[in-house]
Amino acid sequence: MIRHPSLLRALGIRPKSVIHIGAHHAQDHGGYLKLGAERVIWCEADPRNIQWIKDNRGDLDLIEGLFWSEDSTSIEFFQHEEAQQSSANKPQNHINIPKINLITKSIDKTFLAMELPRPVMLVLDVQGSELEVINGGKEFLKQTEFLVVELTRSNDRYIEMPNPLEISGPIEAMGFKPSLVKESFDSSYEDKLFIKCGNIKKNMIFAGDKGLSFLDRKST
Repeated sequence: MIRHPSLLRALGIRPKSVIHIGAHHAQDHGGYLKLGAERVIWCEADPRNIQWIKDNRGDLDLIEGLFWSEDSTSIEFFQHEEAQQSSANKPQNHINIPKINLITKSIDKTFLAMELPRPVMLVLDVQGSELEVINGGKEFLKQTEFLVVELTRSNDRYIEMPNPLEISGPIEAMGFKPSLVKESFDSSYEDKLFIKCGNIKKNMIFAGDKGLSFLDRKST
């Protein structure tokens, strides 16, 4: 999603605060700063990724914990060998994957009282737990202008995985409109941007993105 930060800003996507839940190694930090973010908060559940960030990116604003629909609940968390696939969502081969218990946090309890520069972009990369996380942030999402969700196109890793329509429906019911869609790290996932704006601005974003895609093809 963060392919052309300066041009995305020109299209009106200018978050002053970014909250990224499912940090892994905080790979997009530079892109968020170029997008114009004054504050970037990284949230991560897997202790291995937390330690990596502390060892390698100790200057980041990091919140440790598993975000969920309820606060202060103990949840099983599966630590996949590939740390970016770790999740509270049960893997198909879960018997062979180590698990730990983590205490949950909710978006509302964690962020509602914070005085964050607006507008806010919330990014979810939570491996099938999107609806649980969203249900814990309904009040905060009323104050959120941009929402990016990594959605699964094809599931070969988890026992249950909501499809993109099951996730998009509740998001759109909160007043967000679907906008740009980009392939994520491989073709089985996509990053989808939801925005709160009128159709004119939405169409401007689509048109601008088509222009960027054309320029990308011309340059390759």
